[in-house]
Amino acid sequence: MLNLPILSTIALSPYFISSASAAIGYFFSPVGRATKCELDWRAREKAGSANKTPNSACEEAFKSNGNIPFFWMGHYRATTPSDPTDLGGVKAVFADGNICSAAHVDKKGMNIKSPDWYKNPITINEKGIFNTTVNMCVHADMKPNYFQAFLSKEDYIVN
Repeated sequence: MLNLPILSTIALSPYFISSASAAIGYFFSPVGRATKCELDWRAREKAGSANKTPNSACEEAFKSNGNIPFFWMGHYRATTPSDPTDLGGVKAVFADGNICSAAHVDKKGMNIKSPDWYKNPITINEKGIFNTTVNMCVHADMKPNYFQAFLSKEDYIVN
């Protein structure tokens, strides 16, 4: 169980923002954009369906660059300054609006502004803290020493 304070940032981005020594991986639960879009995409492919993905934001991401944004979630990483707790340094790596793609041009569909992205509801206590269990999938045999989860404010307006 993690006690995480609510962060005042711009987008839900459940991908590792890693220092040079951190692992490559992603949050599986609560599910993130790319993970959920990939699961929907694979279910669609497995069923042999030519229909759109069930989520319109995922469909727009697909239109932006095919299924590339949905695969290789472990590649949603970027090397931040030597002190990953320095939020200013992290912001310098990611231009505003590019955090969900980890600033990868080929995954730009994850940055599309849409009120239709999957949401993971949380309950915040009176101290501004919420409890959650985070499940991660790590692609490399490294020990992550730090990660950050960026959450949208409840009143965040997409457009």
